[in-house]
Amino acid sequence: MIQRMKGVKSSYELEIIRENNDKRKILMTANPIYDENGEITRTFAIIQDITNRRQTEEELKASEARYKAIFDGSTEGILIIDAETKMLKYGNPAFCKMIDYREEEISQLTVNDIHPEEALEHVMLQSETQSRGNKTTPNIQCLRKDRSKIYADVNTAKIIIDGRECIVGFYTDVTGRILTTLSMRESEEKFRAIASTANDAIIMIDNNGVVIYWNLGAKLIFGYSVRETLGKKLSDLIILEQDRKDYQQNIATLITKVSNIGERRATGRTSERYCIRKDGTVFPIEFTNSVFMISGRWHAVEIIRDISDRKRFEVQLMQAQKMESIGTLASGIAHEINTPAQFIGNNIRFLEDSFSNINGILTLIGELTNLEARDIAFDEKLIDISKAITDADVEFLVDEIPKAIEQSKQGIQNVSRIVSAMRSFAHPGTKEKNLTDIHEAIESTITISRNEWKYIADLETDFDPNLQIVPCYVAEFNQVILNLSVHMLSHRQ
Repeated sequence: MIQRMKGVKSSYELEIIRENNDKRKILMTANPIYDENGEITRTFAIIQDITNRRQTEEELKASEARYKAIFDGSTEGILIIDAETKMLKYGNPAFCKMIDYREEEISQLTVNDIHPEEALEHVMLQSETQSRGNKTTPNIQCLRKDRSKIYADVNTAKIIIDGRECIVGFYTDVTGRILTTLSMRESEEKFRAIASTANDAIIMIDNNGVVIYWNLGAKLIFGYSVRETLGKKLSDLIILEQDRKDYQQNIATLITKVSNIGERRATGRTSERYCIRKDGTVFPIEFTNSVFMISGRWHAVEIIRDISDRKRFEVQLMQAQKMESIGTLASGIAHEINTPAQFIGNNIRFLEDSFSNINGILTLIGELTNLEARDIAFDEKLIDISKAITDADVEFLVDEIPKAIEQSKQGIQNVSRIVSAMRSFAHPGTKEKNLTDIHEAIESTITISRNEWKYIADLETDFDPNLQIVPCYVAEFNQVILNLSVHMLSHRQ
């Protein structure tokens, strides 16, 4: 040891073992003692037990290593700022990545470099309030190196580092959440703008059929205000009582169909039905149902259009088409009427002439009754009567007059049937189905179209004698039969 000292004061850290085998660390400071010749004769040593100090130092190093591992390995951004100068001191890798700076660049920045000017006052105010125990400040604007903005939830606290007051901030990047929220808010604003200005009714119901959204179009169509509908069952407000069961079943069927294929939304087909307004008015609508899931619960949206005007136009158009059809068939119908009318006229003229001849004979017979059988005039009158009977061909008249009467009756029946068929075909349709004799409806249509096909085809009917009257839209049915018969024969030609 004396050789190692080389005549100077020296300190050595050694490990000793006590009698009980307990290892201890000591620090020995040795001082040489010289004789009169300058030779080292003795050494004066001070020995300190530094075991505890070394253990503390080791624990501190381990603690620092742990904290550095946490600091560097944290997925949350951690930033340390000098409270006085507002200079950035340290930033962990997560924070550096968040704002796109290298770690060595962080210490060259100030708070002004990482927050937009308009947000600085708010940032500092929130930092002060948090240091007094307030909670995390959400949605703080931060600046990346390229000056683009991101958003972070920030929690800060004051600490002392190297004797200086510092602020440690924990940054959680919520830019995705903010952008999603802004996008959803924008989408919601667009939806509300569209829904509030739409002429169609847009109604949303929850899984219990309760109204949770009612737009202005729904108010205008049905007469209910938003306050009158929210929280109430839609079926109780606008669905006809006899249709409520089917309505609820249709929604349930659509949900079941979507669930079975593992989807979370679906749109039903566009359909028509009748609904009821607040004032009790029943009117036709066109609607589309859509179902979708929100927070694990099914919801439905109905887009409803009042088609009252369209239905009126359809009826008018159908009536116009009927009139057009009748116009197209007019010449044929006129011919069908003219044929029986002609032989009715001929028979009436025949009956007129026959009546004149018979009346002449009856007149002579009347004159005969005023004469005495002994008178010469009596015999002459008999001769005149016989001549009149011969000239009139009474035997022919007796045979033909019944035929002419029967033909005339048949002709009148034919004309009446054609007129009745025209009246039935031209009659406007009704809004609802009516019980209809299908046989009669087909016969009427065949009658008015007969001239279109009678020269090129034979048409036979084979009706079921047991067919009962059925509910249908008779006007539309007649139009279909007419179109089938006329178009089929036109194609054949």
